[in-house]
Amino acid sequence: MFDYQSFNIRERESFWKFPTHYDECMEILDKKFDSFDLKDSSNYGINEKNELVFIDYGMSKQLYNEQWVPAVERGEVPHIEIHKCDICGIRKEIRIYGEADNDRRCLECGKE
Repeated sequence: MFDYQSFNIRERESFWKFPTHYDECMEILDKKFDSFDLKDSSNYGINEKNELVFIDYGMSKQLYNEQWVPAVERGEVPHIEIHKCDICGIRKEIRIYGEADNDRRCLECGKE
């Protein structure tokens, strides 16, 4: 996270090393397995060589569109939006559970 938000890992690529064959692996995951959201920083860790380690393969684009989006719309799982937290005042990722959710607190300030 940077400024309390996840980001595309290419936006800060000078902070770490990309492992050998990284781009080829991402292309295989995208094209062969229809993977979704491969470059989000929240899907990575960093090893002792300061290389990115992919830790969350997520879901396929089809699964995202057919199951995740409807669950978000029903408020069963959170949708991440960027807002100013009503408690700490920092603009960051806020979990929103459906259209009726007006609670704009961040996780650190008590939102679950």
